[in-house]
Amino acid sequence: FLPGQAEIRRVHQSLQEALGERPEVLLCPLHGELDLDAQRAAIDPAPKGLRKVVLATNIAETSLTIDGVRVVIDAGLARVPRFDPGSGMTRLDTQRISRASATQRAGRAGRLEPGV
Repeated sequence: FLPGQAEIRRVHQSLQEALGERPEVLLCPLHGELDLDAQRAAIDPAPKGLRKVVLATNIAETSLTIDGVRVVIDAGLARVPRFDPGSGMTRLDTQRISRASATQRAGRAGRLEPGV
């Protein structure tokens, strides 16, 4: 779990560079700005013989089941809308998640098979 799209892009790029030409690893971003097909690619089971790494915002925290999740790595952060009375606008602040959110995120592993 990562707090936002920028972090997902950075981690995606870092993993691509670290993995090089390893066709057995499929990197899938998952956030609310993706089109439905890209979101479905992250949620659907990995093709046979591939290991899928889902880089998700808190969109995957509740109500989604992603087949094959065995391990959850959580940055412990989320973007939360906050009203700024000085500007009269709402902005997204990066904040630590609650213990309940951390538990919910950890619960993504092992839903359909044993998790770590």
